[in-house]
Amino acid sequence: MNLQITFVGKRLPINQGPGRATYELARRLSERHSIHIISTSLAAETQQFVKWHPVPLSPLPGALAWMDELIRTTLSVRREGRGIVVSRGLYCLNCDVLYVNGCPYERPLPKHMQAGLRYKYALGRIFFRIQRGLERYICRRLQGRVLALSSGLRDAICRDYGLPDVRVVPNGVNAKEFHIASQSERSRLRTEFGIPDDAFVVSFVGGNWYRKGLDHLLRAMDYLQKSNVYLLIAGPDDQRDLIEAELQAPLVRERVVFAGIVENPSDIYSASDAFAFPTYSEAFGQVAFEAAASGLPVLASPENAMVDLIIPGQTGYFIDYDARDIAEKIQLLAGNPEHAKAIGLNARRRAEQFTWDAAAHQLEEALVEIAEKLGKLV
Repeated sequence: MNLQITFVGKRLPINQGPGRATYELARRLSERHSIHIISTSLAAETQQFVKWHPVPLSPLPGALAWMDELIRTTLSVRREGRGIVVSRGLYCLNCDVLYVNGCPYERPLPKHMQAGLRYKYALGRIFFRIQRGLERYICRRLQGRVLALSSGLRDAICRDYGLPDVRVVPNGVNAKEFHIASQSERSRLRTEFGIPDDAFVVSFVGGNWYRKGLDHLLRAMDYLQKSNVYLLIAGPDDQRDLIEAELQAPLVRERVVFAGIVENPSDIYSASDAFAFPTYSEAFGQVAFEAAASGLPVLASPENAMVDLIIPGQTGYFIDYDARDIAEKIQLLAGNPEHAKAIGLNARRRAEQFTWDAAAHQLEEALVEIAEKLGKLV
């Protein structure tokens, strides 16, 4: 039995969530099936075992670019789509399967962060409503052919889009790449980041900081001024200046390290003792699973896949969107390093259950069933 599968995406570099997932899944599925990918960019590593159909990047700005590229990929699917067409996110209007990567939620910017962004912010909110409206329409049209990355996201889709059920096919994590660091590796990386070896380091990895709750995490540092807790932040954000404004106390500023965009996220985890992720909206939360695989206890909001990863008190803790609560959970770990290490080991075992082999197998099963119903089995 052989399938022809066409994945539709957007920018798919290998060092980001969707690009990494496309690489890991396509590599495994290509051993048994013919894989095509339609996207605006694709990592060279992925191109080795798929047929790539590039779509030109839109010259338009912001939300207009997304709509322009949506039309371009839809037309490309009509010309180049082979077999069963799987859109990993809302990137075409004529797919056979919608693999929902997003989450139907938006955290509005506060007024002080909207300054100078009046028109951009207003357009962004209009774009959000258009995007969710289209996603709702396609989900309802494709009932029985919608996939979600986590049980939490499945529940949100069923609730907000009015679907009776959605199949869960999660991502995986590479437990060899993300490992428990040796003491020498940890010390070397801390020296590179300018962090004392005896500090308790909490890390955060990701972009779009406000949507992922980094402001709460920064304010939590105000409650930890008398501790030896450091916060290590990696990732890009065009609102960095506004987020950094949350750092008022000098004692806090000197214990917050902005690492920027890092080539190897594993270095961030290897330099850390815990991982914090107070996100408002996350389809899967790849970074949290990578941190867990690196042996870190995970502190995260109870969003989507976090409920699949965190067993309170065993692999981490759920946190509120509240600086004091986050600080208390951090202090609980920082005040008992052995307890933190034990939780980190449990988190590692939990993350090991989410392998890319298992993810590819679950996706293959789902696509075979759908292809059989559509008469697209070869």
